[in-house]
Amino acid sequence: MSSTNSKTEGSAPGETFGYWASRIGFILAIIGAMVGTGNIWRFPRMAAWYGGGSFLIAWFIALLVLAIPLLIAEGVLGIKTGHGTILSFGEWLGPKYAWMGLWLLWVNTVIGFYYTVVAGWTLRFTVYSVQGAFSTYKPGLGQQLWNNFIHDPLQVLIYDFIIWIIVAAILVYGTKGIETACKIMIPTLAVILVILAIRAVTLPGAGKGIEYLWAPSASKLGDSNTWLQAFSQSLWSTGAGWGIYLTYVALFSKERGKGPKAENNLNAFLTGFGNNFFSTWAGLAVIPAVAALAPLIGKAAMDVYQSGNTGLTFIWLSEMFSKMTAGSLWGGLFYLGLFFAALSSDIAIMMVPILGTQELFGWTRKKAVTIWIIIGFLASIPSAVSINFLNNQDWVWGLGLLISALFTFYVVSKKWKEALDFTNSISDVKIGMIWSYLIRIVTPILVLVTIVWWIVQSISWYPKTWWSPTETYSVGTVLLQWFIVLAVLIALRPVIARKVEETLKRREEVS
Repeated sequence: MSSTNSKTEGSAPGETFGYWASRIGFILAIIGAMVGTGNIWRFPRMAAWYGGGSFLIAWFIALLVLAIPLLIAEGVLGIKTGHGTILSFGEWLGPKYAWMGLWLLWVNTVIGFYYTVVAGWTLRFTVYSVQGAFSTYKPGLGQQLWNNFIHDPLQVLIYDFIIWIIVAAILVYGTKGIETACKIMIPTLAVILVILAIRAVTLPGAGKGIEYLWAPSASKLGDSNTWLQAFSQSLWSTGAGWGIYLTYVALFSKERGKGPKAENNLNAFLTGFGNNFFSTWAGLAVIPAVAALAPLIGKAAMDVYQSGNTGLTFIWLSEMFSKMTAGSLWGGLFYLGLFFAALSSDIAIMMVPILGTQELFGWTRKKAVTIWIIIGFLASIPSAVSINFLNNQDWVWGLGLLISALFTFYVVSKKWKEALDFTNSISDVKIGMIWSYLIRIVTPILVLVTIVWWIVQSISWYPKTWWSPTETYSVGTVLLQWFIVLAVLIALRPVIARKVEETLKRREEVS
């Protein structure tokens, strides 16, 4: 970990990883980063479950008061410093705060370890469709396909390994690889979702699903759970506070002739609204289809919506597709789109540790990618062979992302006036003082409330053993794993600060 390369250590990330070649390439890349499985499997069922239009209202407000302000804060750190999470925190507020940026890097890294497994699931079900698995209906088909796959650890590992190889093949070419991949995947995903939505809303009985999505419910609008789920969905699906947006915008060139400069921060708005655009089309593709097809297999639509992410996506939808004419075609399109969403997000998640360690230790791009792909695959094995372990890690570090958001708010808000002036100096749309109030007061409080709410929910799931670290979704497992990582980071804070200070000084000398 201590080996360096004199040609790369201290260099700007774009000099070693590559600058974005075009703004459209960046936009497609960042939308691909944010539009993941949560947009396609979590958003539709949350919207249906929590009152359709009522959920959409809360979700849209969350975008404006939570996600976009947070994306702008990340944009300030990434564009102003030109660094990944560790060095940007260290340069913006001082090296002693760099450990917070390392927390962001850590959380993305751990999520990457299991997210590739999930991406492997989507690839396997795409292959199922090619094999004609959805061409003929039989009761229990979805459960059978899921069990045959998930209870075969070797098969899960093979698909997991394939995803790591694809991610490596793209990232080894830096931003050029990401742009090329996303220019193919993201427009294709958009077309797939539109086609599926048109087919879904024209199915007999789809009207009830359209009502589930759009019709507001007064009782649900007044339900605090609706708002908290909507705010959680906005944070998790936009990627706000993860450090991904920060990492991607750090790769804008500050010089002419090296690609588009970071002229504005409007990309934060494009990212947020682009994410919601894809989520809405996903809702139109899934919710009406479930309402139309669930009765054909003897299920109530609401039971399917409430069956969980994997239950909805890999069990019930796969069975419903076989009830449609040309089921393999529609199932294939859906799972291919889901695969593109998972892959583009997986690339972005792994970009955070790759870029962060590359600039901190002076690794070449090839070396950084190779090291993290090897570590990543080995660390993903427990999630591949145990879905309970995967669910536990998703629970612990999904909530850990909310801590990442709080750290980002804290660091930016300490110099909020400078952040506001900088944003307005590069932005087509000038933001006012309301942004400073949001990042200093309103949004951190909303994030804290969301964290507390999830903890209270977890206690209600395990009223007698909520403290136990061995329960998959307990408070105990969250606090124990957080405590271990935070204790290590705080203990290493002087070492981290010293390394960051040395690297920033070397960067100054190089520039």
